[in-house]
Amino acid sequence: MGAFLLIRPQDDAAAEQASTWCDRLADELIAAGHELLGDVDDGTPPSAASIEAALDMPADLVCYFGHGAPDAWLTDGKATIDKVSAGAAAGKVVVSIACLTSRELGPAAVDAGVRSWLGFTIKVPVILPHKNVDIVGEALLAGLRALAQGATLGDVRDSLILAFDQLAADCDDGGSLAGHPAQPIGYYGALALKDSVEVAGDKHTAPLS
Repeated sequence: MGAFLLIRPQDDAAAEQASTWCDRLADELIAAGHELLGDVDDGTPPSAASIEAALDMPADLVCYFGHGAPDAWLTDGKATIDKVSAGAAAGKVVVSIACLTSRELGPAAVDAGVRSWLGFTIKVPVILPHKNVDIVGEALLAGLRALAQGATLGDVRDSLILAFDQLAADCDDGGSLAGHPAQPIGYYGALALKDSVEVAGDKHTAPLS
């Protein structure tokens, strides 16, 4: 069993929705016997100082859900963790569900001592739930839940690719989500996401094994 840390600024509606994805993943990790060490949310607040302090906890896995830029995590549009401060997560595995952070921040974090980093090189679309179905959130959770069973980051990446493939099929003509009001965004977003999920560092690392 392992220990994990949540970081999820809720600074606008999109980040609040991403925080619900974080809640669901945390529930699955806890149900599998893993320990939640800390939760940096709006009540903390999610400032650079509080995030760096949380990263000092002895967590095996850091799960970030929120806004990002190619070179930083963002709260209210301002950098919290960037390429200079990424070493605060040294020795840990990071899953970053945020726009663009695997372009520069992930590789820089690995150079600074992070064991491995999974994230996206493009923007992550946030689509409003329709009839209580959050199609991007469901696909993300389908891929990320492998973490609960001790999967490697490479396996989690592969699980996410399969989940986005399934979402694209569901959003295609004749698929189960063909009538969803965001069907075109879901279809093209899923195809883009499956080609942009990247692992920097050791893809064989299993943070919660």
